[in-house]
Amino acid sequence: MRITVITPTFNSERTLERCIKSVQSQTYPCEHIIIDALSVDATSSIIAQYSRIGDKLISESDTGIYDAINKGIKYASGDIIAVLNSDDYYLNNDVLQLVSDGFKDGTELLYAGTRYFTNESQSYVDYLPSEFYGYGSFVSGWHPPHPSFFVLKRCYLIGGDYDIDLKVAADFDLMLRFFETLKFKSKKMDKVLVGMSPGGFSSRLSSIFKGMIEIRRSFLKNSQSVSAYYFLNRYSRKFFQRKLSYLLKFYKA
Repeated sequence: MRITVITPTFNSERTLERCIKSVQSQTYPCEHIIIDALSVDATSSIIAQYSRIGDKLISESDTGIYDAINKGIKYASGDIIAVLNSDDYYLNNDVLQLVSDGFKDGTELLYAGTRYFTNESQSYVDYLPSEFYGYGSFVSGWHPPHPSFFVLKRCYLIGGDYDIDLKVAADFDLMLRFFETLKFKSKKMDKVLVGMSPGGFSSRLSSIFKGMIEIRRSFLKNSQSVSAYYFLNRYSRKFFQRKLSYLLKFYKA
């Protein structure tokens, strides 16, 4: 099966080279589509430096990261869509081979683990989601990490793309729709595939509050209700999974 990796960028000179190298080092061939929102730093030079035949560059203004990803989906020629942000990267050279193998049994959605790094060191914590257990999983606090979420392109054609009216939680909204409303066939892979840099847009305090509002909207869109306890559970769980794990690693060092 063909794979397309979509990378949205904007002023990504600090991390983009690492991202691109991790894609180009894959043993399984792929198409790489980079959607750049008219960066004013060295991003375009880095893209040109690593340009390969068959890859695509879309350089134009957009309304945000999810608008950029939607553009990539539109132009993707692959059967499988992977989204890899410019500050994230594949941990090993066989990631896409493992992903391709994971879709051979009729799977439509594949999810795996993500490695979260700290701000100022290479200390990290690995997060591997539990098994999806059907309708009600999301409202109970379950959802997979977006960087390690892979989808057949035809699922987007059937179920729609990212809702660009949601500026923070469009990935959550899409996964809720694909897993629970549309019930695409999913599978968990017991591997940690992607390294994710900290301090992204969705981790800022203002974005957390905005995300809470958007997540509630997403549940309502998908005919589910959610209580305030959901958000207490969601963000306390994130704190203990990531922040506390970082501290424990420092103490062990």
